[in-house]
Amino acid sequence: YSIRKVKTYEDFTNFEFQDLNGRIWTNRNGLERPMLILTGKWALRHDIKKWAHYLAFKYNNFCDIIWVFNPDSTEFANHRERNEKALKDIAIAVPVVIDNHAIIGRSLKIEYDIPTIIGLTRKNTLGFVFESPLNNYAKDRLEKLMFTKLFK
Repeated sequence: YSIRKVKTYEDFTNFEFQDLNGRIWTNRNGLERPMLILTGKWALRHDIKKWAHYLAFKYNNFCDIIWVFNPDSTEFANHRERNEKALKDIAIAVPVVIDNHAIIGRSLKIEYDIPTIIGLTRKNTLGFVFESPLNNYAKDRLEKLMFTKLFK
């Protein structure tokens, strides 16, 4: 099915994912807290893991954070058990969900070639999309986005 591209400050596409531990993550009835969605392709898993640890350390008290993995572009496509085992084996610091339908990527028309952080406000609107490897510049830029787009 078709998903329209979401623009900044528009309502985000409805989603419902189950993480690898069984918890349901959804925005269908709004969000209790702002949400950070981390995404990137399998080849970036080590960079994603670094981002996840940083985000969990820095922002876990202020917002929900998940890694949304889209297996469509990997050698793991259509192999849910292998996906789950591989994702559990890397021991990431935030909950991991598998987005088999690429809802997040299609909602933003993003590629998965660079780590991407998506910020959703408590009102379930798109606050920002930030693409960057983890470095000091990225940390500073993300902090500004967090406080001007999500926590204002």
